[in-house]
Amino acid sequence: MIDLDVLRVKAYSVANGGQSSKMRNIGEVGILTFHYSTNFGGVLQSYALYKFLEHRGISVELIDYIPSTYHGQKVYRNIGFKSDFNVKRLLQRMRVKHKFCHTSMHKFEHFRRSSMRLSSRVDESTLRVSLGDYDTVVVGSDQIWGLGQRGKPEYFLGFDEFKGNKVSYAADSTIAEVSEEHIDKLRRELGDFDRISVRNKHSQKFVETVIGEKPPIVVDPTLLWDFDELGRGFMSDSDPYILVYVLGKDISGSNRKAMIKSISVCKIPRLDELSVLG
Repeated sequence: MIDLDVLRVKAYSVANGGQSSKMRNIGEVGILTFHYSTNFGGVLQSYALYKFLEHRGISVELIDYIPSTYHGQKVYRNIGFKSDFNVKRLLQRMRVKHKFCHTSMHKFEHFRRSSMRLSSRVDESTLRVSLGDYDTVVVGSDQIWGLGQRGKPEYFLGFDEFKGNKVSYAADSTIAEVSEEHIDKLRRELGDFDRISVRNKHSQKFVETVIGEKPPIVVDPTLLWDFDELGRGFMSDSDPYILVYVLGKDISGSNRKAMIKSISVCKIPRLDELSVLG
């Protein structure tokens, strides 16, 4: 039997008051997470956890759960409705999105299906039945316990029919606060987990508020896997590059401004590549 310590999760059992306990056989593992969007972070964290488990000899599958409310990329989404609204720039961005949207979605879907073993596609009406195919279900990482999910059972595995191991790895709650509306539901669902781990302090506080126990904070799955198989041939080790990661309001201004600032700090003279950022 392969123990769940391969997930680098400190032994933690909600059902046993936070004390270490022996889990049932890990068996067939299903990963339930945000794998389906055209988003590098969501897809790569899914891939990393999948590869990490697979590499250790665990039979693992990505549960291809896509909510019925999800309709993929839309031309009008994330195109920059800001205070400095500019019709010309808006139309330009819409043309670019229209041109590349379907190509991007196709490439993401091809990567998912060629790189990971996926289950049959399920939604809210069929997920609970499909969980019976697994001995262990791992939810995470990503913001699976965010505000928009708390009234729903899917990512909290709130299904009485599922009798296997319930595990979270590096789950994110977005915020620590919990509303009275959801507290009883969440206490019942999280209290039924066999192992819980989160990826940051606000998620740790969220779990502690709900069930009164502090779960361990672990690294995001993307730090468990080196992705060497994806990077081969992409660029030589001698090629200079700058990696810029911009999330939300972490930096003021647009991606273009972030790139210009990074290039100026590193004293790189060429700005030609910035044209693709609009």
